[in-house]
Amino acid sequence: MGKGLERVIGGLDEGTRRLTGIGLLIVGLGLLLFTFWCGYMEYLSVPHIEISATDPWETFTEALKYLIEPCIKVMFLGVMGWTGVVLTSRGVQLIRGPPIQQQILAPPPTGPTRPAPAPSVPPTPPGRSYTPIMAPKKNSSS
Repeated sequence: MGKGLERVIGGLDEGTRRLTGIGLLIVGLGLLLFTFWCGYMEYLSVPHIEISATDPWETFTEALKYLIEPCIKVMFLGVMGWTGVVLTSRGVQLIRGPPIQQQILAPPPTGPTRPAPAPSVPPTPPGRSYTPIMAPKKNSSS
């Protein structure tokens, strides 16, 4: 829910909130049904267009006057449908109630940390390869 609506609805008791949700749901569904009815009536009232011009530019300009009005009507129907969906969604959210608050779990306890072990191979300067120094072998002949 939006923060503004949350502030307004947050102070209402359960019954009032549910009645408000049912009201929004009915208004939203009514607006959606009205939108679809208006769209269907416009679909049924489409006139038959007969263009007799032979020049492509004249044909385009004659057809354009039949296209502008339906485009404007489609935009209005889109806004009406969107408003109906938003009202319906808010109504369902109010009927369902506030979202369940998830408990924030505390992170697991951590014990004392040990220092990181020393690297087994000393770092080498760039461009040089590492050759381990070996201890001299003991002579067993002496």
